[in-house]
Amino acid sequence: MEKFILIFGIILLISLFSIRISKKLEIPLLIMFLLVGMLAGSEGIGRIYFDNALVAQNLGTIALMFIIFSGGLETKKGDVKKSLYPSGTLATLGVLLTAGLSGVAVYYLTDFTLKEALLFSAMVSSTDAAAVMSILGDSKLKKDIKSVVEIESGSNDPMAYALILFLLSFFKEGESTSIVTGIIFLLKQITLGAIIGYIFGVVTLPLANYIKIVREEFLTIHLIAILFICFGLATVLDGNGFLAIYIAGIMIGNKKFNYKLNSIRNMRLITWFMQIGMFVMLGLLVFPSQLLGYIFIGSLLSVIMIIVIRMLVVYSLLWPFKFNYKEKFFISWAGLKGAVPIIFATMAITEGLPNAQGMFNLTFYIVV
Repeated sequence: MEKFILIFGIILLISLFSIRISKKLEIPLLIMFLLVGMLAGSEGIGRIYFDNALVAQNLGTIALMFIIFSGGLETKKGDVKKSLYPSGTLATLGVLLTAGLSGVAVYYLTDFTLKEALLFSAMVSSTDAAAVMSILGDSKLKKDIKSVVEIESGSNDPMAYALILFLLSFFKEGESTSIVTGIIFLLKQITLGAIIGYIFGVVTLPLANYIKIVREEFLTIHLIAILFICFGLATVLDGNGFLAIYIAGIMIGNKKFNYKLNSIRNMRLITWFMQIGMFVMLGLLVFPSQLLGYIFIGSLLSVIMIIVIRMLVVYSLLWPFKFNYKEKFFISWAGLKGAVPIIFATMAITEGLPNAQGMFNLTFYIVV
């Protein structure tokens, strides 16, 4: 145990040191955290062997809960109203179109079956809130464009997650699935998630007043408790937990309450800790030598999915909205991937799918 604590502290310190390198080399910070994990892994200088996809998936899910909830807390209601339709369109239809078009490309360019190709494409269909907010956080970007990209990234993970759960059902014996049941499943996920998120967004602060919370530390604990209950309840009832906590976060963050600024700062601190831990852990999980076989196909698919298909989807879905050419081009280019697709890819491993390791390695390569 003492050895583990020592190693954990060293990795955390090295991760912080990588911030300086990131600024000097102009490499995204989250990529540096992934590299720290890879260097600490079994094929790096750290020689730490870690291959437990289930642990990575569970810890990654908890980290995502904090990232999405914290993102919701810092999202202004005015920005949501302005950007609701374009970002909502990209977060729903955009994910479906990206997954569908990418699935066709993956099917013809790899040895994946059609089911595997669609599942893989769904895993990498969403943009990543952590990556987007990390890179665009301090930029002097036009506010409405920044809002569209950030709100899309915060709200499209639930859609991708629901789509993945639906596609995974095709791999399970004894389960009858169809397009109709899929549509019903997706609607149930979104509707229940939205309703539960709204309820928790309404009751969280009145409940804090009823408990008579008078210290900011306890209020932060109260928010964490609500985060876990909201996500857990939505998931148990077959709703979308990620959507629920995002909506709850937006509603709570746009109300006035004691210790608001400090509470949001505390959540931001926890979120950064979670992000570092999550990216380092995912770096540990990958075996770099296995990625060598995916360089050609991974690079080809990266161009097709992240540039060609993303641009096609954004331009076709945003034509009814008043964005000029440069703005659409930027939104297309800001389809950043991150830890979310990698965590989704661990689901293929935990489900024991035949090409699961290939899906994971290819996802990891495309994200980087």
